[in-house]
Amino acid sequence: MDADDLVSDDAEETGFRQWVLKLRLLTTLDPKLDSAQLATRVKWASKARWAYSEQLETSFGTEDEELPAWLQHIYKLGRYYAATKAMLKLASKQPDVFTAIHVKPVDAPEQVRFTLGNQQDPLLLVLRKITAADPIDLKEKLGQIWFVDDPEKKLRDACRMTLTVHAEMQLLSFYDHHPDLTPRLLFMGTSKKACYLCHEFMSRHPLTIGVSASHQKLYPTWLPAPCSSVVRKKHKALLWEFSRHLEETTARDLETRLGIWRPASKDSTAGPSLTTSWTDSAGSWTQELSLRGLP
Repeated sequence: MDADDLVSDDAEETGFRQWVLKLRLLTTLDPKLDSAQLATRVKWASKARWAYSEQLETSFGTEDEELPAWLQHIYKLGRYYAATKAMLKLASKQPDVFTAIHVKPVDAPEQVRFTLGNQQDPLLLVLRKITAADPIDLKEKLGQIWFVDDPEKKLRDACRMTLTVHAEMQLLSFYDHHPDLTPRLLFMGTSKKACYLCHEFMSRHPLTIGVSASHQKLYPTWLPAPCSSVVRKKHKALLWEFSRHLEETTARDLETRLGIWRPASKDSTAGPSLTTSWTDSAGSWTQELSLRGLP
């Protein structure tokens, strides 16, 4: 598409074509974008959901209304803009709630590379450790489900990954290291639902911070937040219980649910609704978010 293709008597159509021109930029994004550049990309992505969803879903959706992964990722990115805008609107309507809150960007923990190294039979080793069933039989069944002759190689290849600390874990870690800043309202606002591991960890954490919902997806690249030796010692029992629960759940499902598939759940359906986020700066909300009664 070139400049001549942008000419149209329809302003909306012209806007959509201009938006599509920037689509290629998404595939070349630098992971180390500064805040200003990232904000521009997030605002651009928000238009996919709230301005051009009809055109995009008509062009790229399937008969069963399933959207391609790349479009779902753009929708997800756009929700960060909606969440930020909703928070700013709430601050303008309920300033008392925000008088003691300082908002500033923080650097996320570094991602961590992970592999299984040179272990010859890591899958068999894990199956022997966590299950009471025949590990050889389970290994063969896993190979059948994965449609591979060598499930060990499948696992080794799958475990070459980059681990990431999710935002929920970063926030918990912050309060672990700054207990004097723990808020009175122990509820975490998110632009999307919490994943399975974040939800399980948070439900066991002493602060018991609530989240709006969990989509129960399991991300193999999940990583706990880095912490000091003092915090690690304080949460020794928590970490042990968390690991024990995951091993028991894995063992139970290996023995009773192996081969059962379920539809992938959406992970971006939480967050502010369209009616409370997509209005102009002077517009009023259709839903009043009154927090005057908070202690």
